[in-house]
Amino acid sequence: MRNRGLLIICLLIGVQLMAQELPSFFVRILDPIYVPVVSHTTEGIPINTTNTGLRGLDGIINGYEIYSVERKFETFTSVSLQNLYLIQCNDLQLMTDLFDNYSIYYPHVADAYFEPLYLPNDLGTVGGHTEVDQEELNYIRAQEAWDITKGNSNVIIGVADSNFQPLHEDLIGKVTVFGNNNPNSTAQHGSRVSSFAAANTDNNTGMSAIGFDSSIYAVKGGSEAVATLADIPGVKVINTAWRSSANEETYNEVVENRNIVVVGSAGNTAGVGTFIYPAAFKNVISVSAVGHQNENFNDGFGLVETWKDLHEFKINGQLLTFNHNDSVDVVAPGYAMVGVYPGGNGTGLDAYLNNGLGTSFSSPIVSGTIALMFSMNYCLKPKEVETILKLTAIPIDGLLPNIAYYGKLGAGKIDAYEAVKMAKAMKDEFGVVEVKDRLLYRPWFYKLDTAPYKIEMTNNSMIDGAKVKFRARDNIVILSGDYSPVAGYIELFIDPTDTTCEVPTITTTPSSNSDKSNESGLINIYDVFPTLVDAEINVENLISKEAIIKTIRIYNLFNQELFVQSGINTPDIMLDVSKLPEGIYILKGYNGKTEIVTTKFVKK
Repeated sequence: MRNRGLLIICLLIGVQLMAQELPSFFVRILDPIYVPVVSHTTEGIPINTTNTGLRGLDGIINGYEIYSVERKFETFTSVSLQNLYLIQCNDLQLMTDLFDNYSIYYPHVADAYFEPLYLPNDLGTVGGHTEVDQEELNYIRAQEAWDITKGNSNVIIGVADSNFQPLHEDLIGKVTVFGNNNPNSTAQHGSRVSSFAAANTDNNTGMSAIGFDSSIYAVKGGSEAVATLADIPGVKVINTAWRSSANEETYNEVVENRNIVVVGSAGNTAGVGTFIYPAAFKNVISVSAVGHQNENFNDGFGLVETWKDLHEFKINGQLLTFNHNDSVDVVAPGYAMVGVYPGGNGTGLDAYLNNGLGTSFSSPIVSGTIALMFSMNYCLKPKEVETILKLTAIPIDGLLPNIAYYGKLGAGKIDAYEAVKMAKAMKDEFGVVEVKDRLLYRPWFYKLDTAPYKIEMTNNSMIDGAKVKFRARDNIVILSGDYSPVAGYIELFIDPTDTTCEVPTITTTPSSNSDKSNESGLINIYDVFPTLVDAEINVENLISKEAIIKTIRIYNLFNQELFVQSGINTPDIMLDVSKLPEGIYILKGYNGKTEIVTTKFVKK
């Protein structure tokens, strides 16, 4: 099989190759006698012919037009690179012919063709409002991730926070706010958090965001807002960038029973071993901050100095960090961040700041990455999402400046590209999930359960009570590594059952003015009236003229079903309940198995 491992070399000469449009390929040639000679000018005029001493080889080479033969890496110390040539010719079939017939002289060949990574027209200085590059997105390999997927508007990021300005130019049409909200507050924490997760991207305005086409539903509040968001169809990940003393059971319910991922900011108090909740809860993905570049900037309080891959930073010369502890799962950029900044009294709808810092800005970057993962594989379970983030993160706590925080920076800095790629491989018909070069440590539970086709495990080690449970449809191959944990365990299963699914179409676009909640805590996208019923009860769509509810069921207080109407295809529904006896009833509307609305009414 042809070796394509040299493609990475293209990146080293990107600018040079972008200018050329001729068929080009790299070839490793150990003996100069077998180097093809330029045989034609760029106008096609014959100049010379190759004479290697091998008639068959000369016949192949001289059958093509060769325009240039260059050693691109002769100044490099690697002998392999020194023997690498870039050949421009009239037909790439020459590359195939050389390898297929004379691989002993041409052991490695690689097509020099490449496509530039997807570049949104508002990424930093490319065409947006900002005056600085968004290096934080390059740091997590956002462009590579966008080459796989730009997200899906039906994958919804829930933001539980405060003060949202949905009319900001980079949030308009993107952020839907439920319930009470003060869009004119000068404390625009919710707006900024939302922009880091999924600001309007590729709109030639302002900034790009990792979540790209993902949607945002926003609710003001803490744990009660998390509960509200968990009840809204389509919400797959909820971001929490605050502290709360709420009961952990709330988050266990959301994650374990609702299959919604919750991401939390680890906190900015900088206390060693300080735990901020809900981030430190077991089922919440806790995110701390890391520097994404060497930069000095002023945050309004003083001169801030940050360094690439370092957890520490300085303000006015004082060395500081944000929270680090053994509940942290991953880290993401958190210093010198570009985000929206609506001003007070409705002003600043085109305003941005370039100097944000804090774990509140790290967690939504992770939430936006998770939304991309769901756009590729909607069936992922919360524990699998956490596992993929950890298996693809790049460890940084072993770097000398971070040694003091070893074991307290989670699995490392997120790699959005690798995370999205693994999520895709989990779903692909013949996808191969590669788990390699990982230290599976701490009492973490690594779980891949929605059955990729194949899992390959290479050069991994298990320590510290780590637990592994992997399932594949065809095969799990252990190529190398140590999988003998002292306190943990490893379970590997083969199950041919296909568990993949597609992103559903969310047909509701909730009103940003909706502040009605029914007794179950669901946001009402339907209004049910009257509550005191004589013969007819109406169920009216508040949002659009689409039929969201497909089935309505009515129960008595003993949970006995007394009425059902299915096959509904109109947005507004009138039910004849005249035959129901007097009493109190519960009405529930469903879209498939999803409960859209539930409310009580009295039949007189």
